[in-house]
Amino acid sequence: MSTAASLHQSRKRRNGVMMTLCVVAAGIGLAWLALILGALLYKGLSGVSLAVF
Repeated sequence: MSTAASLHQSRKRRNGVMMTLCVVAAGIGLAWLALILGALLYKGLSGVSLAVF
């Protein structure tokens, strides 16, 4: 295996690891935002009644 091919494989593997970490971080962030939105909707909708209007 030449040095260039070895370097290419190393960079390709590192890129795969970083892409996986980025996808996991984005998924955690989206899940957190969904929890916040759910809490806001739950607490907000329970406070809405005809008396508000």
